[in-house]
This record gives sequence, C-alpha cells and structure tokens, in this order.
Amino acid sequence: MLDKFNDTIGIYGVVHSDDGILVIKKNAGPYINRFDLPGGCQQSGESMADTLIRKVEDETSIIALEFEQIGATNFIFPWDYKDTNMNNHLAIFYNVNEFKGEAQPFIISFDGQDSSGALWLPLEFINPDNASLPLLKAKDFIENGKFNSKSWRLKQWDIPESPVYKILETHAI
Repeated sequence: MLDKFNDTIGIYGVVHSDDGILVIKKNAGPYINRFDLPGGCQQSGESMADTLIRKVEDETSIIALEFEQIGATNFIFPWDYKDTNMNNHLAIFYNVNEFKGEAQPFIISFDGQDSSGALWLPLEFINPDNASLPLLKAKDFIENGKFNSKSWRLKQWDIPESPVYKILETHAI
C-alpha cells in the first residue's frame, strides 16, 4: 500500500522561564494524552502572529505580548487518520519573550479545542514518552540556545492509551 499523507501546518508558542516551559494537556490528534506546546492551525485570513496569540490564549489563558519566529520544521510519522496512514506535520515556532496572565489548569471546551488545560513543567520532566514532537523540539531549543530545523521522520509513533500527564501534574510549577 502506498502511503497516504495527512498534511497539517501548526503555529506554536515556546513560552518559558528559568523554572520551566508552558505546556498543554493534549486531548486530540496524534499527540493526544501527551504534553504539547500551545498552538495549532490558522483560521482563514489569519496572520501567523494572530494565530499564535489566539491559540496560546485559547489553550492556556496566557497572552503572548512579544515574540519572534525562531524556525520551522516538519515531523513525518505513521498515524491513521480518516483515509490516511501517515502524518506530515509542518510546525512553525515562535519564542514568546513577553507574556501576561496565569496558566489555567482547566480550559473552557469548545468545538476544535484540543487542550485540557495548561501548566508550567520543568524541562527535566519532558521526554519522548510523555511529550509531543513539537515540545521535544522546543526543549532542545531552550537547552541549546538555537533552533534545529532538521526534520524528523519516524518509523513508529505511539499514542498512549491514557493521559501520561496525570502522573506528572503533581510536579508542575
């Protein structure tokens, strides 16, 4: 069988401090049941900056005030979705330098909402077993001080059956 791709584009905010990184509890898509970066798809006619501001606020209640684009990459991995068996996820990353508000552990649900809430998580708790691919890329950016735009092609992608973040929520800042 030939691979059939689901191609998606997402805009992501890397919001961090000395204490950790702002993450969401993902409740849909290929990163379900994992920690993820706040972000997602553009609406029709929306700029990338407007998408970043909207998605970060919708998913965390944090308002991004100052930010800069740091890079883009894509993640290609197996994922059965509708009539496709592969996902090609193009991710555009913004470093959020200034923000206001408080991360909300529970977020209002609406059609298309894929965040169950937000929390600050120390980098040492983020690993391939509990994080989305964009979050792993953001962790690398924070630890190394530069963005690595090399694409990732995975032969396997596991979706946890239950939320992995339940275990680590007690370590949130």
